[in-house]
Amino acid sequence: MSRSSRWSDSIELTFQGRHLFFLFLGAVVLLSVVFSFGVMIGKNTQTSQPALSQNTEEKQLDCLDWLEKQTQQKMSTERPKEK
Repeated sequence: MSRSSRWSDSIELTFQGRHLFFLFLGAVVLLSVVFSFGVMIGKNTQTSQPALSQNTEEKQLDCLDWLEKQTQQKMSTERPKEK
C-alpha cells in the first residue's frame, strides 16, 4: 500500500449543512473581529499623528522665523550707509 493511498483512506471529511453553517459563521466572526481591531488601531494612529505633525510644523515655523530675523539683522548691519 502506498503512502498517499493510506492517507486518503484514513482521512475522510464530510460536512453536513449545520457544520458548514457554523464554519461559515465562525469565519465571519473571526474576520469581523480582525477588521474591528484594524479600524480601532487605524483611528488611534490617525488621531496621534496630527499632534506630532503640528508640533513639527510649529518647530519648523519657529526655525524659519529665527532664520528670517538673523538674515534681517545681518542685512541691516552689512548695508553701507549712503551720504
